Amino acid sequence: MRKALAGAGLADRVTVDSAGTGAWHVGELPDPRTRAAAARRGIELTHHGRQFRRDDFTRFELILAMDVANHRAVLALAPDVAARAKVRLLRSFDPTAPEGAEVPDPYYGEGDGFERVLDICAAACEGLLAELRIRLSEPTDGFGARLRADAHASGGGAAGERLNAADDRALDAALVAITGAAPRRLERVHGGDINQAWRAELADGRTVFVKHNANPPAGMFAAEARGLAWLAAAAALRVPAVVGHGDHVLVLEWMAPGPAGHDTAAELGRGLAALHRAGAPCFGFDGASFIATLPQDNTPAAAWGELWFERRLRPMVERAIELDRGPARWRRAVDELAARAAALAPDEPPARLHGDLWSGNVLVCDGASVIVDPAVYGGPREVDLAMLALFGGLDERTVAAYDEAFALAPGWDERVPLWQLYPLLVHVVLFGGSYAAAVERAFVACL
Repeated sequence: MRKALAGAGLADRVTVDSAGTGAWHVGELPDPRTRAAAARRGIELTHHGRQFRRDDFTRFELILAMDVANHRAVLALAPDVAARAKVRLLRSFDPTAPEGAEVPDPYYGEGDGFERVLDICAAACEGLLAELRIRLSEPTDGFGARLRADAHASGGGAAGERLNAADDRALDAALVAITGAAPRRLERVHGGDINQAWRAELADGRTVFVKHNANPPAGMFAAEARGLAWLAAAAALRVPAVVGHGDHVLVLEWMAPGPAGHDTAAELGRGLAALHRAGAPCFGFDGASFIATLPQDNTPAAAWGELWFERRLRPMVERAIELDRGPARWRRAVDELAARAAALAPDEPPARLHGDLWSGNVLVCDGASVIVDPAVYGGPREVDLAMLALFGGLDERTVAAYDEAFALAPGWDERVPLWQLYPLLVHVVLFGGSYAAAVERAFVACL
């Protein structure tokens, strides 16, 4: 991008930097294969790796993610809606790329993969440069203001946007059936990668949160409603109250987002410890639950190893292989880990798990943490902590408060890759892309 800007005479008007969402390569030069491929194009890569920081949202007007994994990780750190609107996929600037296209990770491939990635990045940078030329010539709008408006639209539409006419009528009818009141205004809000989400102002004065999916798996919203109630019964962390649900709609209490307080991170740790202490009747669950749109096998297991390897990892590995998104050797990796289960993790009773506790599913309302979008079951308590760490959302104050309230077993942090294998495999099944490389890294760390 810097080379393109220099060629266009814009190097002194646009600042470009690079950062990773993880800390694996902080302080290191880029991969030698990347540097070699870039050198063949007359580009010298001399920068050292650093990790993306929250203050980058104030330093930059546009934040470009290489793939969906990076995109989610950065969004999880965004302090507000304006910051989220700055985050785009790099390939969204390539007019020839399909919607949602990612830059593949060449790390585990051969040298030609690095050449292909540079070709992909070059095409996207050309599109971005064309856009920069236009934006920088519009002093009345301002570059940042226009970017925020466009990014918000690309993420699901502007405030007040509605569905198509048929879905619009169906959603109105469902809200009337569930709440007893017609929607007076619907405002689109960020709701993740699976469902559409709305803030609904009802005719009777109430404001509710609405999740809508035109074609969900049977029972998905009923399962989520039951999961939320199960978490709420522990009286440990705030959970939005369920107003009601239908086949295509879930209506919840509206939780107005706000800033974190001085003690919010620590309170999350204490609340999570209390949730886990509430326990579960078994390793599994006595009902259905879904992670995203994928059903989970909650058949009660005798021990954590049976649950983790046979009910969680193995089904997702098989799905990934069937979709040609993962290699057959992943089967052997699961076999090897399952054979060593007794030595891998402590023998603790099942905890009451949220099950999908990435940082995007932890909101802040009135200074307190609120947990949403669960995939509940009884399982090893370290699972929720590992999920929080997956996209950079595990604050050291949260860990310290958790450990003080419910002491963690020695070596818990070394087991994080074991517990992250499941959500990473889920992402491979749902999104493909660079998540396969992350699964490979996690298997290597475990084995």
